[in-house]
Amino acid sequence: MIVKKDTKTEKTETGRHLGHENFFQDIFDNNVQTRLHIDEKANWILVISGGLMTLLFSQIRTAVTTNNTGMIIIFSSAFISFLLSLLIFEPPKFFLRGNRHHPKDLTFYKAIWKKYSPEEYAELLKNIKTNEQVIEQYAYSISDMVLKSIVIKSRMIKWPTYTLFFGVLTETLFLLLG
Repeated sequence: MIVKKDTKTEKTETGRHLGHENFFQDIFDNNVQTRLHIDEKANWILVISGGLMTLLFSQIRTAVTTNNTGMIIIFSSAFISFLLSLLIFEPPKFFLRGNRHHPKDLTFYKAIWKKYSPEEYAELLKNIKTNEQVIEQYAYSISDMVLKSIVIKSRMIKWPTYTLFFGVLTETLFLLLG
């Protein structure tokens, strides 16, 4: 970045002399890996729920009787778990409304709330002139990414997991007692 002071031109490298680049990259990579890990869990729940529904559908569609009660319970819990795990990949906006973005953040998740034109982004980016401002904007962006993606997804992954677990547990009890 080139910073002009009066008539002199001074070259500075953003964060390079302090070793911030590796630190910033590690923070970003860790957050992306956490998000991918949660998405992978949701994929597994989708596969397990879909497999259970496929296996049980042929048993249930012939006749609904008291003998099939356990299968109906696990089919319905697998169906609910399947639908809930689909929401994890792209959480609806009403889940994001509780977590407010930082008013000073101008990158990454701010586009959800305000639709800036390229010219408006260029004007906002011109105001970032020092390393401290770059670090501050990076901190806001990472914080927004964590609060609006990772925290919500890590809470949401529990719903289909518990639904599927308690459905299988209830079916097992019905099979043992019935």
